[in-house]
Amino acid sequence: AERGLLYRLDQDTSGVLVFCKKQEMHTHLRSEFQNIAKEKIYGALVHGRCVNDTVSSWIYFKDVDNKKAQSVVSASQVPKDKKGQKAQIEIIHSTYLEKHDLSFVLIKLKEGLRHQIRVQLSMIGHSILGDSLYGGAKAPRLFLHAHCYKLETPTELKKFISPSFPLFDRFFPDIKKFL
Repeated sequence: AERGLLYRLDQDTSGVLVFCKKQEMHTHLRSEFQNIAKEKIYGALVHGRCVNDTVSSWIYFKDVDNKKAQSVVSASQVPKDKKGQKAQIEIIHSTYLEKHDLSFVLIKLKEGLRHQIRVQLSMIGHSILGDSLYGGAKAPRLFLHAHCYKLETPTELKKFISPSFPLFDRFFPDIKKFL
């Protein structure tokens, strides 16, 4: 089912996906993905009044079946039997919706580790709406959306954009003015 898929999104995350038609191109771009992915922007609805900020932490999976991540401030807090990875997100935009005590945020993802955005937002007290695994209130689905991926190869720069946030329209009818 993932044939040609350049990167993965968490199962409940919506948004931009990039596929390669040719296997040799897929193999090459996959192996170089950390170098060619110049920008990864996600949108989310989070609990509370969130502000623009940079969040850095160490992430590791704490349970036996690697289903739930833990985020800690320093490498020394990662248990000796776990492999922690340094991770960083930048909240580049935040708009507060007082009526619902939610913020619409745009997040620039640096590494792209599994559950990274979810666990780091939860760590700072701003769980994503619908993310019961990391403390978010129950909702019809997870309100996390891959908005933009900018990929640069030696021959070109490509930007893949999801032009709207259909899931967020209920809370932010004028979402386009924030982009």
